[in-house]
Amino acid sequence: MRTVGNIDVALLRTFVAVAETGQITKAATRLNLTQSAASQQIARLEALMETHLLERSANRVCLSREGEKLYSHAVRMISINDEIMRDMRQVREIIEIRLGVPHDLVERFTPEIVRSFVRSNSGVEIKLVSLASGRLQELFEQNEIDMTLTTEQIGVGAGEVMMQDRLVWAGAADSRAAASRPLIVTLGDDGDKFREPAITALTRAGIAWRQINQIGSLGSVLAMLAADMAVAPFLSSTIPPFLTVQSKADLPELPLFQINLYHRKQSATPSILALAEHIRSHFRKVSAESQAPS
Repeated sequence: MRTVGNIDVALLRTFVAVAETGQITKAATRLNLTQSAASQQIARLEALMETHLLERSANRVCLSREGEKLYSHAVRMISINDEIMRDMRQVREIIEIRLGVPHDLVERFTPEIVRSFVRSNSGVEIKLVSLASGRLQELFEQNEIDMTLTTEQIGVGAGEVMMQDRLVWAGAADSRAAASRPLIVTLGDDGDKFREPAITALTRAGIAWRQINQIGSLGSVLAMLAADMAVAPFLSSTIPPFLTVQSKADLPELPLFQINLYHRKQSATPSILALAEHIRSHFRKVSAESQAPS
């Protein structure tokens, strides 16, 4: 009778890493292996399975038909292995979740989300990565972060919608900068999803404008706005209390935006799924509060 054989979980870890990163080099880096060691582990797994699991091209590695069949089994087996090891060793493991949040959402939404989640999920640490939405999407696609919030114009993003909000012009109270021509605006780099809609709106309205950029954090931009040196596009729900919507200024209307959530549902850990639901719950609460009569 032919023996079925045993699967080394380390081989499955390498296989899953290659499947999720699309490159053996990136998978090796993720697992702290050399590229040669990662390639050898894939070769051993293919020999054990007696089939080709990957289809290789010049720049990317994709799963073969048999590889796609193995992937979900591999994820489940790794999860079961890790659960058994945690239970048997009775070690309190620290689980890290890499969460991306755009600059403009960090101060408004992140503190309450992180504080309440960590309090009710001992052993979980959240590593916060704050960049422009476009850059966060790149990191998510490269598997450098586990999940991310983004701000995207309605109908553009493919993430799960958390809430909708209008993009508005923000500046100092009784702003002179909002009435100046050329209008002085501060805009993010190409990864900033507010940049193009703002430029398009100003161009269509025939308003002469000039951009000033502050090198550094969002704090330096906020300081320029508070000093009435410029105006900038913000979601209406994220405007700091020391700035105001420039509703009286002759500025063009900006489009509706969405706050979207991206995470890998198929391969997500229980902790990531729990954080995703926690984020949904938080935004449901925020939306309900915003719609409640004052």
